[in-house]
Amino acid sequence: MALTEFVAALMPLFSSPLAVALATAAVSSALGSYFALRTLRLQSRELIDASIAWQWVNGPNGKMDEEPFLVVQNRSANPAFLVRARWLRGTMLRVESTAYAFSYVEPTDGSFPLEVRAQGVTSFPLSMGRADQIARRSWWYSRAISYLFKRSYLWIEVTTITGARLTVAANDATSFQKRPLWLSGRWLPRGKPDWTFNV
Repeated sequence: MALTEFVAALMPLFSSPLAVALATAAVSSALGSYFALRTLRLQSRELIDASIAWQWVNGPNGKMDEEPFLVVQNRSANPAFLVRARWLRGTMLRVESTAYAFSYVEPTDGSFPLEVRAQGVTSFPLSMGRADQIARRSWWYSRAISYLFKRSYLWIEVTTITGARLTVAANDATSFQKRPLWLSGRWLPRGKPDWTFNV
């Protein structure tokens, strides 16, 4: 009974304009601080995406060759730094196949950390020979699972300096001229383009 009387005595105080103003100021400052800190945290977070793409490069014999690249897009306002890039293999469980995924002509060019410019795109060369070698050494059941369920067998995992990890399906890094059906994610072979037929 004393509690209800105490609450009834405080009701005029809670409904006074001063109490309403103080409560409004406290709630608005708390919400403003929360959203400001959340926005700052989201802006400082690394927002990276990656994919496998093929680009024309100068080959060793002076001709232009197409080679696979890991293309990393940084959507954040700060640069990102890669401290690890490795090949993984497996359809269900992924295990490390090679500790270094890139293929640079000069060994010093590919030393970590590798920068991905802020709000930019950076390409890193991949070893097509290494990807083909990993695919050739796959077990028959991995090939069957990859073929039936159209799951990727090859993966590239990159780790940034903040510890964030990004895993990219990398079947497309294998040689596209001799890529088997189980790696290409197709049930039927591709038709030959018109320009390959003799006229």
